[in-house]
Amino acid sequence: MSYDKMNREIEKYLKQNNLPVSGKASDTEEETDRRLAAYAQGRDFVVDKWLEEKKYKELVSVVHGGWFGDEAVLVPLANYFVREKETEWLKFLCERKIRHLCEDTLSCLKAQQEVFPNKDQAFSDDQLEKTLAKTLEKIDRYIGFLEPANCPEYLERIRELKKKAESLTMKPNDLKIIKAKAPNN
Repeated sequence: MSYDKMNREIEKYLKQNNLPVSGKASDTEEETDRRLAAYAQGRDFVVDKWLEEKKYKELVSVVHGGWFGDEAVLVPLANYFVREKETEWLKFLCERKIRHLCEDTLSCLKAQQEVFPNKDQAFSDDQLEKTLAKTLEKIDRYIGFLEPANCPEYLERIRELKKKAESLTMKPNDLKIIKAKAPNN
């Protein structure tokens, strides 16, 4: 839903600024690149406008929907939340993906233990390794956002979660810290 709203505003921006809105099958590579650059410009304009209007819930919804790469919206939005001391919004932005990845890691670990019940936890398969790598990458990035956010107790709990994930000792109960609920404001 929020993506539809954002896309309409991007198209409005493109039309108002005489930038290409859509392409044709016959477009050259140069025309396609120009259209994509214009779209990115429009997206950035709308993100900045929505930040100014404090449309945080809509922006987070767009990120959670996976409509844009992390570098395009998630990272600038997280940095904005840190600068503006909007820690609850930062948590809401980042925790959802981390929770899903931690749950995926737990599922892979459980499946591995069912298939190889006599193997120790140091044994790993490709799927578990890939999932764990993604999980740790997202947790590391989140820790990077949290370090300047002045929430030392919470940050320490996220670091503990990372240690448990790394050592494959994470349990579903460890995910209680990650609530992923929108702030009430």
